[in-house]
Amino acid sequence: MSLRARLPVVAPIIALMAVAALFLAVPGEPAHAGVADEPPCYGPTCVGKSPYIVNAEGKSCASTAVDVYPTLFAVGDADIAVRWSSWCGANWVRWESIAGMYSPGTNEFYAQSYDGFLQYNSYGYYTPMVNGLEGVRGCVVYPYPGCTAYY
Repeated sequence: MSLRARLPVVAPIIALMAVAALFLAVPGEPAHAGVADEPPCYGPTCVGKSPYIVNAEGKSCASTAVDVYPTLFAVGDADIAVRWSSWCGANWVRWESIAGMYSPGTNEFYAQSYDGFLQYNSYGYYTPMVNGLEGVRGCVVYPYPGCTAYY
């Protein structure tokens, strides 16, 4: 078969390959371009949830949190930290120590939002989250009752 006879068959194939190459060479945008990662909850939707819940990218409220102040709040001999995640708009209280012992053991503590809602330390070392868009304080019930100021 001569070249002239094969040209009508080969030419459309070459044209299709050239068009396909153009589409493959054009860079596309990532699926989430320009969209900030969403928190797993925000403000009132975080109430009662663990600060360690994660979003689709695996990021948690706890991973973005800071202590309300750089120092811990000593309530009696119990040290608790009021935590804040601006990304999730939520607070919770974390147990630090009591007289040098770092396990909360049977000690009770809680986070309280300004509207009076309480979250006790059902997770052991930390409480579930409260709405961080309101004031919050941390309290120890046992063995040395007392609360921090609202922040």
